[in-house]
Amino acid sequence: MKNESKCRMCRREDRINRFKKEVKKENYKFVDFVTEERAVLQCEKFHDKYEVDMSKFFDGGRCPQCAIQKRADNKRHTIDFIKNHIEFESGTGYKLLNSDYQSNLSKLKIECDKGHIYTTNFINFYNNKSRCPYCAGVVKYTYEYVKWYIESFGHELISKKYENNRSGIMVRCERGHESETTFGSFLKGHRCRLCSYEDVRGEYHHNWKGGVTTLNKFLRELLHDWKEDSLKATNYTCDITGKNGYLEVHHKYPFHSMVSEVLIDLNITNKESVGDYS
Repeated sequence: MKNESKCRMCRREDRINRFKKEVKKENYKFVDFVTEERAVLQCEKFHDKYEVDMSKFFDGGRCPQCAIQKRADNKRHTIDFIKNHIEFESGTGYKLLNSDYQSNLSKLKIECDKGHIYTTNFINFYNNKSRCPYCAGVVKYTYEYVKWYIESFGHELISKKYENNRSGIMVRCERGHESETTFGSFLKGHRCRLCSYEDVRGEYHHNWKGGVTTLNKFLRELLHDWKEDSLKATNYTCDITGKNGYLEVHHKYPFHSMVSEVLIDLNITNKESVGDYS
């Protein structure tokens, strides 16, 4: 029977069989049909699965990622050209860490001007699409990176786990103060609160007179940031009266009594001035 006299279903079946034979010949994998004419395939290099019309495949249409790779290979640059573009022509201050290069789609290891190291390919970098994801804030930092970054400022990461840049972490500063912060806050330049307090009130201040402030007054002043955080956490609203606005934070138990009890428990003498403590 001639092809013209075959029924529609028979002609379609012949076309599908011819299509599948051609797919197998190219070492491609047939996945499924999404319409009567359109199929899902995967190339021999296991690139992402893609959709293609049977007629286009018969005409030579193949894997789009393979086509991109082929064009990239045809436009291959030298490692010197890439290094010059990244480190000088781009004006970013970035540094290329690779010593060899295969194609425009090969992974390049790049260090940004802030010291972050990330990978991209030259096509993305050249088209100004790929810059440091750490600086852009789109990458979740690892514990190792957070530890390295904090230590680069002379601080020490005490916490053994890290979740995200909003989760609390314990940090020890150069002066030995331990405090809780977030990595997001640290990235913005916020450092040890106690050091900030000392710089304007303690022995590090230019008006330091040897520590004549009484212990109670000294400790009360340290509570300033804690009070402010407490007020912000409650939206400046009293839990007891519901009053909103300017509030005075009080202790349910007298502050001086708390100080006295702690000194007794620690067997520390209450001295006349802060400067008397070593």
